[in-house]
Amino acid sequence: MRITIYLIIISLFYTASFSFSTYAENIKTLTIYHDSDYSNHNESAYAIKMGALTALAEINNNVQGYQINFIEKDNRGNSNRSLLHMQQFLKDSNALVFLGGLHSPPYIKNRDFINKNKLLLLVPWAAGGPITRYPDAKNWVFRLSVDDTKAGHRMAQFATQTLGCQKPQLLLENTPWGKSNNIAMSKALGNIKTKVNWFNWNIKANSAKIILREIISDQADCILFVGNALEGAEIINAMASFVENKRVPIISHWGITGGIFSQMLSTQ
Repeated sequence: MRITIYLIIISLFYTASFSFSTYAENIKTLTIYHDSDYSNHNESAYAIKMGALTALAEINNNVQGYQINFIEKDNRGNSNRSLLHMQQFLKDSNALVFLGGLHSPPYIKNRDFINKNKLLLLVPWAAGGPITRYPDAKNWVFRLSVDDTKAGHRMAQFATQTLGCQKPQLLLENTPWGKSNNIAMSKALGNIKTKVNWFNWNIKANSAKIILREIISDQADCILFVGNALEGAEIINAMASFVENKRVPIISHWGITGGIFSQMLSTQ
């Protein structure tokens, strides 16, 4: 009798497993690829991810009978890694949309590839103007936020009109994002001639102080800064190390909000 019951249980188990397997195979799925910097600026990556997952949860992760899957793709801020993810996306028959991250360079550098391959890219954070301003009517990039052609103008306006700066200088990261801001801000400043200072990712205290000393010696009365949280904290800490009457006001792009900027400051 026990053997009979045991066999029945096993039979039911395998029948249920087979039914579930068949059901799973019949589920229609689509996938969102999230290309973001999960290594160095994971705060911004998870902020975007949480926003997307919250929206999907409101519709039970289901759109017109398709189950929506979400895949993290860590580009580490590297344009080549981002391109690799784009190539993986194009080979995936279930891929729905490519959701971008914090950094602009991957999408500025790969813009032609994106549009030529009709890769549907949504940009919720990366603010570089050239990302969406493609010189062709067939543009596969859709912006979900303001870009730097607007932000750069507003920063320049605040510097000159609100703070009354007459000798502003630009302090920009040496990437396509920084270069696009150079164009936007220089245009917004109009007849005001300004010097541009460049810095690389992972700048450290000594290098930051050297750049700032040069800006101070030029008698700049304010700085328009474009960079991310890691470099932004180094710049602010370097400025704070100078005596108060030597410090120059810094007007920062929102790029610093993509990480633990405030926690990295030596002074609060």
